[in-house]
Amino acid sequence: MMERLIGSCTVLGLLAGLAVPTLANEQREIEATDPATVHEDVVGAPGEVRTLDEPAPSLSDPLIVHWIEQLQTELDRVETQLEQPRTTVPAGATMREGDYGPGVDLLTRRLVELGYLGEGDVRPVFDADLTAAIERFQTDTGLHVDGLVGPQTLAELNRSLEDTRLSLLWTIDQMQQLRAEAYDDMLLVNVPSTRSLLIEDGHVAMDITTAVGRYTRQTPLLQNDRIINVTLNPRWSVPSTIMREDVLPLLRAEGRTGVYDAQVFLGGEEVDPAEVDWSEIQPWQIYIRQSPGDHSALGRYLFSLTNDQNIFIHDTNHHGVFQRANRWISSGCIRVEDARDLALYLIRRAGYTDEELDRRLASGVTQVMPLPEEFQVPVFVTYFTATPDGDRITYHRDIYDRTAGFQPVPPLASGGPELRGDGS
Repeated sequence: MMERLIGSCTVLGLLAGLAVPTLANEQREIEATDPATVHEDVVGAPGEVRTLDEPAPSLSDPLIVHWIEQLQTELDRVETQLEQPRTTVPAGATMREGDYGPGVDLLTRRLVELGYLGEGDVRPVFDADLTAAIERFQTDTGLHVDGLVGPQTLAELNRSLEDTRLSLLWTIDQMQQLRAEAYDDMLLVNVPSTRSLLIEDGHVAMDITTAVGRYTRQTPLLQNDRIINVTLNPRWSVPSTIMREDVLPLLRAEGRTGVYDAQVFLGGEEVDPAEVDWSEIQPWQIYIRQSPGDHSALGRYLFSLTNDQNIFIHDTNHHGVFQRANRWISSGCIRVEDARDLALYLIRRAGYTDEELDRRLASGVTQVMPLPEEFQVPVFVTYFTATPDGDRITYHRDIYDRTAGFQPVPPLASGGPELRGDGS
């Protein structure tokens, strides 16, 4: 996928799920204010009050404000409908193209309510247009795209208005928190939508299909992390969780690691795994290293971060994963489809050339391209469960159950809601 610009109205449809992280690895440095611009910086926009010590908003601020306004408009609409009747699609056999009957009629009515069909599309026949509408709905909600209305699709279709309201409140709250931390340039990795947005000068420069941690090995939400270098032809060392839960059981059962082209070390010495009795060996005694190359689990590119949780961004040797609807499949790290495009963006900022990257890559040797501090892109791993996509809002599954128990602060008497909660 090539780098491309995207209109601000469609950006959130790529991101859904953004929740603001609780881990802060780096405090943002605030440059000293130029005395010649003090008045302009402090006055700001009409009605906005800031102190001399408060930094001016980032260039990303209008983009985030636009997202919040779209969500707030939808929230207002949803709250007016809480007591109104809505269509429920009854449970039953899986519906598919060619079916006919009252269940299909109710299905089309529900899709009209959700904005996937027009008012004139209500009918009892499951035709090609209805299949296409179901596929769009499945894509937007992270479901397997097959055009069939089975149990999972049915559950999403029958999402309650109260659940919809909670998704909107949660995401508005998280975006308000992000707004306070935002940079002109930053990478937003959104877990529920498995999408990442690279923002440059407050505009979306790239959208990147992403894979993140499964429910049992969740990708932590990160705030103000940074990409500090690009590693080409990285070596993969098997991390402790994978060693304990995946590799060691396989060693004990079959005498093999399941890792292609890997060296196995036991007590600091390289061993043949087939010749070791692994029954009494503990995970901490083992070190497994995979050689670099196209077969590597890290692919050809690794982007190091500053967090202390061993979470980083990387390429992969299995690009087919990016064609799946369910991309919550990793052991916590973040896989990106457009790893080369991201690498080129980062190294160009730092003064490297494309030719230098290609030369180092072709060597097959592991090489690190450090990024000077002023060119290190901030990274936020977020959790938005509702996002604007054109003229409608797209909702994403709360895959990590983050919104459970979220309680927004009631609106202030003087105006709009000052939403803050304890759901993160």
